[in-house]
Amino acid sequence: MFQKLSATHYTNTFKPSEPIRSMQFQNISAVERKISEIDPESDTKVRLIGTVVSRAENSFILDDGAGTVQVFIDSKLLQNISENKLVRVIGRVSPNSASFDIRAEIVHDMSGLNLKTHETVQKLWNRGNF
Repeated sequence: MFQKLSATHYTNTFKPSEPIRSMQFQNISAVERKISEIDPESDTKVRLIGTVVSRAENSFILDDGAGTVQVFIDSKLLQNISENKLVRVIGRVSPNSASFDIRAEIVHDMSGLNLKTHETVQKLWNRGNF
């Protein structure tokens, strides 16, 4: 189900022999969000950057400074994710009774990212000052 693309990049894959079911698949672009900005009613796929604060058998808790969210991931891929690691998660928003969680499709190790510089560039980009 998941394919390792590099030491720090994982993604879902479909086997060519699997039939495409009658439901249509949409390739929805992920929108950059802070956890506190996610609206489970309108956001389908999001990109988050944050720190892994804890791990469980098939999930981890991500903290982006604005909030925390539980991110579900294949347990084999979770072996490569450690606490206090900075990661980017691309995944689907999954509403639940309390709020929502994220079903990860891609997780990138972002340990080398200067988060302050990244946030500054994001603000400039969003204002059109690029």
